[in-house]
Amino acid sequence: MGKFKKGGVREAKAALQQEIEQKSLHVKHKIDDPNTVIVEKSNMMKFLIRCTAGAVRAIAATAVLALAAAGVVTLVYPEIRQEFLQVLKTILDQIRNMIGF
Repeated sequence: MGKFKKGGVREAKAALQQEIEQKSLHVKHKIDDPNTVIVEKSNMMKFLIRCTAGAVRAIAATAVLALAAAGVVTLVYPEIRQEFLQVLKTILDQIRNMIGF
């Protein structure tokens, strides 16, 4: 039982993933030598772009959640539903007037 190491599959998957990553980095940086190991270090600009993208995703998800909640509330309560339908009818009429129908 002592012959086999635990985590052998995990290590093999990690090695395979690293090999795939190195191949893509060799293509990206146009390096032909397969014995060269490329290490990309993150810099401040990449960090700021990733943080900004994460913040935008979080804000968008929150906005979608809030709009979905407002839509559910609008459909559940009859008084709000009637007002909402009147607003939609008014918007549709204004769009038709602008287009010329």
